[in-house]
Amino acid sequence: MTFKEKYLAGEIEFEEIDDYIEIWNNMDDERTLAQFLGLNAEEEDLWIEDSDEALKALLDQALKQCGQVQEDGSPDYAFEGICPSPLQWAYRNKMEFSFGDSYKDGPLALGLHKKASTYDILTTDDCKIVHKDFTEILSCVLDYFTRHPQPFYRKMQHEGYLRHLLVRRAQVTGEILVNLVTTSQRETD
Repeated sequence: MTFKEKYLAGEIEFEEIDDYIEIWNNMDDERTLAQFLGLNAEEEDLWIEDSDEALKALLDQALKQCGQVQEDGSPDYAFEGICPSPLQWAYRNKMEFSFGDSYKDGPLALGLHKKASTYDILTTDDCKIVHKDFTEILSCVLDYFTRHPQPFYRKMQHEGYLRHLLVRRAQVTGEILVNLVTTSQRETD
């Protein structure tokens, strides 16, 4: 966490900003000091042009405006730490899968974009962060469009029909919404 995040959460006193500055001075970090501290441009300008006290007043005012501190500056809440999710796997309730190809001019793929790639798609039919219903729907849709070919949308040419598949599942009821997003470039039955 940055200095600003810890200060606004009430975990540290404002005076500890000096410790953060010293840490930044002694480390090899490409971020600016303001980025390291978590300050936005307005806060950085105020801190540089005025003083520590002006920055502290601005941050304290932000806390008061959002109702997180009382008028005397004491926290209006008790920080109870971070609660872990009860679900380690299958916790996502919504996913958007893209149509494309796994490699240039390869077979149709439906899934997520490969790391650092805008075009290559990795079929994610064994994804652990979504419910198994998602992967079954993904496999069925991919199988259908493999048997009944339709061109996927190519961003650079602005051509194609299949854009993406959106799947949403209600955690409590188990209801599922499936939305197949296409272009209007083709009429189908």
